[in-house]
Amino acid sequence: MNDPLAEIEAELRQMRPARPDSRLVSRIERELARPLPAARSVQRWHRWLLWAPLGAAATAALAWGLFLNNPPVAAPTKAGATGASDQAGSTVPQTSPARFQQVQAANYFLGAEDDGVVYASASTPVRKVRYRFLATSQWKGENGRTTVEVIVPGEQTVLLPMDVY
Repeated sequence: MNDPLAEIEAELRQMRPARPDSRLVSRIERELARPLPAARSVQRWHRWLLWAPLGAAATAALAWGLFLNNPPVAAPTKAGATGASDQAGSTVPQTSPARFQQVQAANYFLGAEDDGVVYASASTPVRKVRYRFLATSQWKGENGRTTVEVIVPGEQTVLLPMDVY
């Protein structure tokens, strides 16, 4: 049995790699003779430190923006009140719990997934179906500026009886 690949394999075994160019060998020797550079982990840490003032400025700008959009509310005064704290000009605001009103509620059917046939008992096959949906509701505060949206994903598994013939 004369294998055609055996001849090629024999030729490949006799071949030897060519010698590299002398310039390439000298460049590799020079590079290997150079000392290794110092570790740069300290320099990388300093680079991150340069970004810290930018982060602090962004945080300050965000806090300032929130303060301007929601200025502090002055404490309500009672008509004819002569208490010591009222005369001293108390600046602690009297807040009441926020009241919300539901403005929207919806249920969204996302789809059904057939999980195939399962056996409820030894001889009773049922089809297992999963229904996926989202229940959403939206609430607005009495001040009109606050909105709360609640999205609750849901999944229901139903076993549908099958006829056996």
